[in-house]
Amino acid sequence: MHDTFEEKQIEEWAELLKVLGHPIRLKIVRVLIDGKQCVKNLSELLNTSQPNISQHHGILRQMAIVGGKRDGARVCYFIRDDRILKIYEILKKEVSLDGGFGANREQLERGSNELEDTCSG
Repeated sequence: MHDTFEEKQIEEWAELLKVLGHPIRLKIVRVLIDGKQCVKNLSELLNTSQPNISQHHGILRQMAIVGGKRDGARVCYFIRDDRILKIYEILKKEVSLDGGFGANREQLERGSNELEDTCSG
């Protein structure tokens, strides 16, 4: 049986992964890793509207991943929690472009089939 702490931690992780699970939000994080950007620049870099950028920024801001600061008429966004850099690096390193997660997909499937064999009989 799982304890309450572990359940709460898993719920927090799930919420974080849900927030990071949208391509626009991951792209915003990726751009902001290189430094702060205003909405207009993000909009141009990501080829999407400023309202769309602002909407996704709001979701990232609720999780305290990014922040925003008004600079005259502009709002500049930045990475607020440096732990997101570690998460991004793990994704970059462990999730390959061919769709595999870490190890070779065939190796993962083979391991899964072997586990099924040992559990069924």
